[in-house]
Amino acid sequence: MSENFTFCPLCNSSSEFQEIESTYVYGDDSGKVIMRCIACDFYYLTPCPTQEELNYFYENNFEEFMSDRSGNDSDWSNVNKHQDINHREYLRREEFITKYVFDECRVLEIGASTGFMLSGLLDYNKSIQITAVEPSNQFSKHLQNMGISTYKYIEDISHYKYNLILHFFVMAHIGDIESFMQKCYDKLDTGGVMVFETPCASDPLYSLYDIPKFKDFYWQVAQVYSFTRKSMEYFLDKMGWSYKIIPHQRYGMSNHMTWMQTGLPGGRGRYSSIFPETLNESYKSVLEGSQHYDTIFVEVFKK
Repeated sequence: MSENFTFCPLCNSSSEFQEIESTYVYGDDSGKVIMRCIACDFYYLTPCPTQEELNYFYENNFEEFMSDRSGNDSDWSNVNKHQDINHREYLRREEFITKYVFDECRVLEIGASTGFMLSGLLDYNKSIQITAVEPSNQFSKHLQNMGISTYKYIEDISHYKYNLILHFFVMAHIGDIESFMQKCYDKLDTGGVMVFETPCASDPLYSLYDIPKFKDFYWQVAQVYSFTRKSMEYFLDKMGWSYKIIPHQRYGMSNHMTWMQTGLPGGRGRYSSIFPETLNESYKSVLEGSQHYDTIFVEVFKK
């Protein structure tokens, strides 16, 4: 997907359909802006970083960037703490992926981070064969120390096919998403499934509650592209794949109330002693049934 200042990089709609969504981009001081294509509802960073710039960032600077941005909600400074804290992310995603896991299943995770997803799957079924792709020098070394076969980029895997390919919050950080996603699809064995998760620009803090501080936080230099359901459907149809889209609300009441009160991230579980988890789950379920949710899960099937 090459950069074009006049046309949408997804649907190629002309300049009359392009509008500036935000002139502030978190982490940028070079004048980048966020554009929205009103034809396909696709959001994109422009000027787009080159692939070389993106590679350098994820190999060397991503952990520090995320540590500054995430506050106390996660620990990016210590690989072991990061792995332990993010086990909650495995539990949140488990229902979407374990239904596709079987004995001796070949699983590839792209953007495997500290391995919390792969180690969780290995606990679920110890017979599976796991492989990781992780560009971060720090995280890839940790994965290798865990005994996981690890590659820096998907292009480094030359001969293997997989039954299940996973990536979580990776797609938004890729400069050429069509090329990247096709490479993922090509690594699937016949009958294989790709499951991925990506942020949704219909996040209720943005599209429903319209919190200015969240808007300044949401658009970030590390996130090149942002989808809604409409633009995701356009992309998947363009690729010609069989797929299923699942709306998902990741963050709950405590996080949202904290943003409303303080204009700051965090707040996970802050009010859990007052509001029961059943209420929190109902709140997220209502959002998932609306047009306002923060995440999209997608299942792609190779026949």
